Formats: sequence, structure tokens, C-alpha cells
Amino acid sequence: MVAGLLRSTAASLVLVVAALWPCADARAAARVALLIGNADYPAAPLSNPTRDVDAMEASLREAGFDTVIAHKNLDLRAMDAAIEEFREKVQGAEIAVLYYSGHGIEVNGTNYLVPRDARLMSETAARREAIALDDALEALEGATRLRLVLLDACRDNPFVARMKRTKGALTRGLRRTDPGRSNTLIAYATAPGTVAYDGDGGLSPFTASLVHHLVTPGLDVEYALRRVHDDVVAATRPIAARSGGDPQEPYKTGSLGSDLIALSRKPVETGGAGTPPSGAGRADQRADYDEARRIGTAEAWQLFLTHHPTGFLADLARIEAKRLAGRTAALPPAAAAATVPERRPPPAATMMAPPKPADVGAPASATELIERARDRRPVTALALSPNGRLLAAATDAGLTLWDGPSGRLVRAISGHKGPVNAVSFAPAGLSIVSGSGDRSLRLWDTGSGQSLWTHTIAREWTYAIYAVAVSPDGQTVAYGGTGNVLALVNAATGQAQKTLGTFDDAVRAIAFAPDGRTVAAAGKSLVKIWDPASGLQTLALSHPERVRAIAFAPDGRRLAAGLDSGDIQIWELPGGKALQRLTGHSGSVRALAFAPDGRTLASGSSDLSVRLWDPELGAEIWRDRSHADTVTSLIFARDGRRVITGGLDGTIRWRDAASGKVAAVSAEDGRGHWMTATSGDRFVTDNPLDWLRTTREKIDPALETYLSAAQRPSVEMSGPATP
Repeated sequence: MVAGLLRSTAASLVLVVAALWPCADARAAARVALLIGNADYPAAPLSNPTRDVDAMEASLREAGFDTVIAHKNLDLRAMDAAIEEFREKVQGAEIAVLYYSGHGIEVNGTNYLVPRDARLMSETAARREAIALDDALEALEGATRLRLVLLDACRDNPFVARMKRTKGALTRGLRRTDPGRSNTLIAYATAPGTVAYDGDGGLSPFTASLVHHLVTPGLDVEYALRRVHDDVVAATRPIAARSGGDPQEPYKTGSLGSDLIALSRKPVETGGAGTPPSGAGRADQRADYDEARRIGTAEAWQLFLTHHPTGFLADLARIEAKRLAGRTAALPPAAAAATVPERRPPPAATMMAPPKPADVGAPASATELIERARDRRPVTALALSPNGRLLAAATDAGLTLWDGPSGRLVRAISGHKGPVNAVSFAPAGLSIVSGSGDRSLRLWDTGSGQSLWTHTIAREWTYAIYAVAVSPDGQTVAYGGTGNVLALVNAATGQAQKTLGTFDDAVRAIAFAPDGRTVAAAGKSLVKIWDPASGLQTLALSHPERVRAIAFAPDGRRLAAGLDSGDIQIWELPGGKALQRLTGHSGSVRALAFAPDGRTLASGSSDLSVRLWDPELGAEIWRDRSHADTVTSLIFARDGRRVITGGLDGTIRWRDAASGKVAAVSAEDGRGHWMTATSGDRFVTDNPLDWLRTTREKIDPALETYLSAAQRPSVEMSGPATP
């Protein structure tokens, strides 16, 4: 289904991925950017994209970028070549930026960037004549610290009226796009289904604000986007009033890590009378700022300002404290020398204070305490050992192992240099395989946390592993990623065995059949099934929408696929007959799992919901929306009585499979310690006592009573009794 143009909705996407490992060489500190502006469309020319590109080029060069490549009015071949050239320059760079201004279109759940020579007479033509957005995003995989993609698209869709449809209806607006990677933020120039205004100054309102705020020295990228939001709303309010519409309002999805990331290399200026803090002082101030931001209360910001009354971070802290407290009387005054001038003064008409949220008061329960104290380090994958005793959770920092029945943290494992995207247990549960964005597979001993072997993929054909699966007999590991292939390695040694097949896009999901005789993999709009022993492909299931997740039924006679459209397709095996189409999610389905008895199917989506289905009847049994961000992973407990989910909000949630009610929440706090709370107000953590002291002001009497009984160096990790 064609859901409209990126230009129709002015959806401007900002993808930011912040990794945690440092770069040591000169190339690793490089900052590179590719800017593309397409305006000369024969059917629907645009006025602003080339000027937008000029403005962004000047802004990024001023910010200290090493390489800025700018192109205008590219056809399909030239866009392909530019993206491939950029992919090479990105490898090993610290920060990479991709900016696109021009027409875009969504077809059957896939967003496309439109070259100037595209005709798009039918839905199927988009695959041949345009650049899939996901393909463009993969060009940034080689950046080590920050990846930023900016898509400024607006105006009406000139292709819908003439496009020949194969199914569905044509609707106005761009489909919501959610991040599929950890530490990812997607910011749109305006809400889906609405139109962005062209602006009066030669630039789009969104780009005009980006070039002003995004490269402000010392300003965190996420905070800069808040300023962009306010600018755009204020700048378009008069236009909206004249037309009788609503102002353009950017919004964002996804989450970032706790590190502050400034795009500009320029130092933050201070007043003449002030003395910048020393290197150690800046580090302490930064650490304290991060801690105050994680706690997220006006009292925490006041405490920060008491110890750090001057400097750029102090100015930001005052803004946050005012926003939370709604008053300024109790805040320490700013020192005269602590003012930080803006890079250039913005027009007064475009400035608007951010809205003040209501005072939420003290947490009412242990679960609410975790919701506030958690760090937003995304949970990217979950796996349960065959005996149900160990739960593995993958994050951008490594792996954590949990006691499955109790929810007690057992062990943290680290060693990858990139985010861990996939995990799978060996049949005995004594070892676990992880796949990472650092191009490596690793086998770990679950008892000691030691690495048993590492398999590194050649840089020339793949950059990130997205999916792994261990065969039921424990002899083979299948993996796939941005190399667009499904490959096998020996589970005992980590040595390469064979490549089974190729896809026209990254491999996003892999699953072995319960008997181990076949293995399935999903890439873009195809699900392929092979015999791993012979290497022969036995079935190919084509689908017009991108497939994000797959799952075999316990008897191996059905295969379910989660689609970008939000639907779930179920096929009969081995023939591939379509059995059922489950509809209900409004965002892409990122996680699927059949219950152990095969009678129900659970799904997790970018619409933040977890749902349980009757796959035979095609009926929804229950739904839950307790996650605050995309649900990335989902598994059933061995007995089928619990559904365990992980999300980009940084939480693991333990649910009753019969009702969907959340029984416990686990998350990492800002200092790297894990916490678990149950619906019965039980709270356990491996945090030292100073965490309890610093959070005591936020805790209500019920939690105070519990925590007061734990006055010892570390709270006992006994785990919730019934997660």
C-alpha cells in the first residue's frame, strides 16, 4: 500500500546511533557527511532542496567536519554511486551524517528516496526506480560513535494519482518509522499524516532550525532537537492560522544512550571573567550532569547546580529544573561569567519555551521507581536456555544473564566492541552465541562468562550481524546481517562452514525448525528455507512487505512472519500455503514467538504493544502497552505461563501469559547496576548503598520501609518470588 510521500508529510528523519567504545587512531576521529538535494523532478519540481543542501553544507563545514560531500539533482545511478562512495568513507569514522532533501514515497511498508528521473507508474516500480531508505541507512554502519541521518521531505505527492495499485488504498502521510538498532533516535519534521509548510525564507522550517541548533558548540544532539521542535512550531503557527490548519510539529521516536553528544567540534565559549573547569573538573561535572538527568527530578537538578553553578551544563540544568519545578526561586543563581552565547541569534518569532510537564511527585510503587531510575540502554534481543533456567538479554554494552524462574541477575558479560544485536543458547544451556555490530560472533561459557571463540566476518562484505541461531543439535550456528547472506559456522570451533544463500537486503531474522532439518531466514520481502546439511534451498516465500521477525510453530508445520505493515503472515509447511493473516498492530512487528504448546502466538511491535493471538482463529486474546518504546524481543517461558519481552526503553518485562498483566520489570540504572521490581512492591538491586541514599528523597513510605531494612553495603539479589 502506498501511504504517501516523504515530501507529502514532510517527514524528516534523524537517526542517531551512539556507541560506547572509544576510537584511537586519526581515522576513527573523522567526521564525514553526504548531502543530497533533489529538486528538478519533471512531474513535480521542488524549490527548496538545493538551497537546503547548501545551508547544511555550510553548517557542517563550520562545525568542523573533515569531509562534506554535497550532490544536487541525482538520478538513480548517481544516487547509488554516491551512497556507495559514502559507505567507504564512513568505515572507521567517528561520526557520519547523511542528509536528504527531496521527494520520497512509501510502498507496502517500505520507504523510498526518489531520484529525479523516477517515473513511478506503479507500486512495483519503486523497487526498480528508487532507493530503499533501509539500504541508505546501512551505509552508515561503519561509523563508530554517532550516525545521523536527516530526511527533510514535504509538500504533496505527485505520484499517487497516476500510480497503478496492486492492492490496498492510497493514503495521505508517511508511515511511522521506528529505529531498529540500539541507541537510535528518529525525529520527524512533522507528525505522520500531516503536511509541512514550505517556509518563506528559502529553506524549509525544519532545515532552517537544524542548521541553527544542530551544530551549536557543546549542545547535545537530543537537546538540539528539542529546540528545533520549538522553533518549527512557533515559526509555522502564523501560517497555520492563516490557512485554518495546525502548526507543523516535529516529533521523535526511539531512544539514545546516556552520553551527551555534540555535533560541533568547536569549543564552548565562556564569559571573559570565568575560568573553564579543568579536565578532571569537566569530567566530574559531566558525570554529575548525567546522573541528574537519569534521576530526572527538580531536586536532582538543584543539587547539581549547588555543586556546579557555572558553565554550559549549568545553564542546561537550570532549563531542566525550571521545566520540572515550574519555578526559579529555589535554584542557585547563575554566575555572571557562565553565560554561553548562541552560535547566531535566532529570530525572536521562532523561539518558544518547551511545555512544562505536571509534577509527578514521588514514585507510588517499586515498579514506578524503576521506570524513573532506569537508564534507556536498549534491550535488543532475548533468549531462554532450553531448560528454562537462564534468560539472556542483549544490549549495546554486552550480555546479561538472569535466573529465568526468579528474575534474579546472575552475571554480566562483556567483550564485544559494538552493540549486541542477537543471542542464541546452545541446546545444553552451557554456552551462548552472540552477534554484534562489531562484525563478530562469539561463543560464551554461561558459567564463567569467558569467551570460548570469536568468529570475525571480513569487512569487505558485511558490517553488522543482526540475527543468530544455534541448531537444535548444537553443532551449527547460523548468522546473517548487512552482508545480505545466510552463513553457517561450526559451533564447536567457530570455523566457517558454508554460505547457504543471498538476499537483496540485510538478513533480519533466522530460525531453525524444531527438528533442525531446515533453517529459515528473512531478508527484505523474502523468507527462504534451506536444508543446512546439503545447502539446498527447499522453499522461498515471497511477500510485498519487509519481514522483520520469523518463528516456527513447535511442531514445525507452520511459520509466522512479522511484517513492517504491522500484520503477521502464517504459512503452512512444507508447502508454503498461506493460512492466516493477523492484523491489529499499527507498527512493524519486531518479535514473534509461539507458545510451547503451539496454541497461541505472541508478538511485539514498534507500536509499543505486546499481543497474544489465537493463530487458528486469527483472533487477538489480549494486548499490553506497558513498554515506553519499540518491543524488540519476546520469548515464552518453558512452561508457557510467562511471556518475557525486551524493548528499546531499556526494560525486560515479565508477563502472565494468560492475562498479559506485567508481574515484574527489570532494568539497568544510570550506574550500570540492575534492578527488578514486582507488582507486589518488592524491589531488589545490586546497587551499593549510595544509590539508596541518593534516591531516598524520591521514594514513598512503602518503599522507604522496604529499603530501610536493607542497610548494608549491597542489597541482596534474592530476586522477585513470582516474576
